[in-house]
Amino acid sequence: MFFKKVTCCSMLIPAVLTAWGFLSGSTAVCQTPQGLNDGEMVTRMKEAARQMSSFYKENEHVPSSVQEIDALLHQLEENEKPNKQPEQFGTYRRLGFTCVALDKSISDIPLDSWRQSPPNKLNFMPACTVVVLTDGENTCLIWGASISGNPILDSENKAILIYRKFEPAEKTTDK
Repeated sequence: MFFKKVTCCSMLIPAVLTAWGFLSGSTAVCQTPQGLNDGEMVTRMKEAARQMSSFYKENEHVPSSVQEIDALLHQLEENEKPNKQPEQFGTYRRLGFTCVALDKSISDIPLDSWRQSPPNKLNFMPACTVVVLTDGENTCLIWGASISGNPILDSENKAILIYRKFEPAEKTTDK
């Protein structure tokens, strides 16, 4: 009989996060199932951060109503069927692989502590979902759920969290 030795290994996919000044120069390790490659989760997280920034610039607040959250979801999941509507998923609104929820408690979080040891509220199923939490005013927290449902980790085993606190633009008046 002939036996072939097969070895299995899990593939850890590094990606460099440079956008937004978060984790600049750090390497992100995505523990995602086959199908997501080359840091696709991180790319989707950065796109969510970009969309939140654009939304804030246009509206002077982050999404706070179901209608605003649904509009954001349609922008983030533009590859979904155009007529497909977001659905309620617990306290979240969901479309495709993105979920958004209003959570006033994120306005002041201990970010370094959460990166080191994420709280239970940062556990989400299904895996491979980009999760956006917004306080409805000027703050958002974005993270990606790994296979375990916990946030994906960087090379130092810290959670990759994109936390933005937007400042109102200065208003100028013409005299």
